[in-house]
Amino acid sequence: MTISEKNDRFTLIIDKELKMKIQNLADKEGRSASNFAVRLMDEYVIEEEMKLFRKYGPYDFYKHFHSKFGNNATPHPYTQSQIALAEEADEHADLE
Repeated sequence: MTISEKNDRFTLIIDKELKMKIQNLADKEGRSASNFAVRLMDEYVIEEEMKLFRKYGPYDFYKHFHSKFGNNATPHPYTQSQIALAEEADEHADLE
C-alpha cells in the first residue's frame, strides 16, 4: 500500500493483549487499529507540547519546544492555535 508524501511508515512490536485491546477500542469507534494508535500518539504529543506551553508561556515556548522535539519539528496545529490565542490575549491586555 502506498502512503502519502506527508506520512511515513512506523513499525513497532506490541504485546498481543494490548494489540487486542487497541483493536477492540478502534472497532467501537469505527477506526482501524493503526488509525486509533496514531490518534493516541498524536494526543500524547499535543499533551507534551501543552505542558511546555503552560510552563513557559507563548514567548519562551519555542526555545524549549525545539530542545525537546528537535530543531526541524513544528508544533501541532492545536498547540499553535493556543499560542496564537495567548499572544492575542496579551496584546489586548497591553491595550487596556
